[in-house]
Amino acid sequence: MGIKLKNYIIPDLIFVYDQITEKNAILSDMVDKACGVVKYLPHDQILEAILKRESMASTDIGNRIAVPHCRLDSVSDIFIVLGISARGVVFEDNNKPVKLIFMVIGPQAQPEEYLFVLAQIARITADKNLILKLTSSRSSAEIYNELCVFL
Repeated sequence: MGIKLKNYIIPDLIFVYDQITEKNAILSDMVDKACGVVKYLPHDQILEAILKRESMASTDIGNRIAVPHCRLDSVSDIFIVLGISARGVVFEDNNKPVKLIFMVIGPQAQPEEYLFVLAQIARITADKNLILKLTSSRSSAEIYNELCVFL
């Protein structure tokens, strides 16, 4: 597949959080902000799908990283919304707080591409050096630049 993860990383969809530490609050805020940037995204459908998916099983993948995700018929493209939490957000009771949240929103009609994006996120999040750089970054521009260098 000639697709690169870099194509899904948009600087305007990278958010740094210093205060929010509750899972549903940060997920809701990420959806709010993403829908503020990409006006045609269906806010209520995305939020409902993300929270429903999270209630079935946590998307905390370890190493202080979570990948909440959903696929909807009403979405035409794949979007990655990236949240960096300085204080961390508890996704599971027995894990360390998550500091890096890759929210993936995609269409039902593109399952292969959607799975490719999730697999690439898993690949890059295995790089501890990159994760350290991302979680210590304090601005969206800095985070985007680190990702672009890596990708």
